[in-house]
Amino acid sequence: MFIPKLVETISTKASITLIENITKIEYEIQHINKALLIRGASFVPFEIKKFGKKDDTPTLLAGNTLQEPKDLTPEEKQKTSFYKYTFKPYSIAFGNSLFAGAFIDPEACAYSYLTEYVNQSIEQLKQLVGYVLFIDKHDYMRTRISNLFFVAPLCTLAALFAKGEFFHSRSTAAIKIKNNEIGESVKGFWKIKIIDPASIFLINRNPFEHAALFSGFLAKNGRIIQLGDEKDLTPEEKQFIETMQKNQTDAAQYYRAIGILSDWAPKVTLQYKKDFAKKKEAQQSTVEAKIDINKNTPPNDTAETIQSEQKI
Repeated sequence: MFIPKLVETISTKASITLIENITKIEYEIQHINKALLIRGASFVPFEIKKFGKKDDTPTLLAGNTLQEPKDLTPEEKQKTSFYKYTFKPYSIAFGNSLFAGAFIDPEACAYSYLTEYVNQSIEQLKQLVGYVLFIDKHDYMRTRISNLFFVAPLCTLAALFAKGEFFHSRSTAAIKIKNNEIGESVKGFWKIKIIDPASIFLINRNPFEHAALFSGFLAKNGRIIQLGDEKDLTPEEKQFIETMQKNQTDAAQYYRAIGILSDWAPKVTLQYKKDFAKKKEAQQSTVEAKIDINKNTPPNDTAETIQSEQKI
């Protein structure tokens, strides 16, 4: 049961520091009239190429709306264009508050992820364990912030006792063409297919463009959460936060470029095939015309005989 664990851990130094930090952030967003989304999760390495640099080291990202294919070998990746990878759309779940889902669905509770290492050493507690997003309420009401988010309409008290896939706030997932008859598999929804003609959770958009928009938003409006007290962090640990934010900015630029390429390359390839087919057809027509001319032209000695007869 999560509640006994909650009671056990909530008085630890790490949990108290976490609650204090989140409380400060909640006061901050109330002052500027924004909403807060909380994500507790391990950060995942992605292949984000740095243009102009020969660096194949995976880049650690706090969040991404794409799930990269895991079944490709390094050799296959070398042979396959990145934009042709079979990516899965990914909807990232967020808590509307630190304890949303705590009573009935602890696996969906941000606190349980943020304090996953609460019984381990203090050095491990200083690691990056999640992030928060500042959501502009006016922008959300107008555009859902470029259709990037679904913010669950639940008050804090109701969310404490909520359960399931749809009480969370979420990032939307994106796919170029949705199948609203049989649905789409979306990473982040547990064993269900999404049929969403209203585009609440799954929208029609180039997935790379969507990933670029999300990474850019996270870089500008996100804040990394650490369990250690900020004044106790080493310069390297503080620098790592800046590195994470830069990684998200790099990812936004990278996915935007790949998105353009993924739209442009198939069109160029198709046009090339059409042009090549026309050129081949023209060449074939020229060859056939030459054959017809040769068929209708008599040999040289026959032509000379005809000319002699005409003179006589």
